[in-house]
Amino acid sequence: MRLTALLALATVTTAACGTPEAEAHSAPTVPPAATEVVTTDSLPATVTVEGTIRARQRAEISTRMMARISSVPVELGTRVRAGQTLIRLGGDDIAANR
Repeated sequence: MRLTALLALATVTTAACGTPEAEAHSAPTVPPAATEVVTTDSLPATVTVEGTIRARQRAEISTRMMARISSVPVELGTRVRAGQTLIRLGGDDIAANR
């Protein structure tokens, strides 16, 4: 009985260990994972864009009679309100055209 138990124990131990060929086929090899290095970088705060700016409203300025401009109280690009004086005409040419 002792011999039978010893023989059974040796058989189980040998079967549990397996052979190197069986281990090679049973566990597939996994390639190492790819790694990347993470770095910080700064991005530009401005972006260059091309375009054209146009006024929402446009006014054509003209006179009914020929006269010379004596003064322009507003500058180009200045915001104006309705009824504001934009140019002053000289009185000499107006008197001569009468």
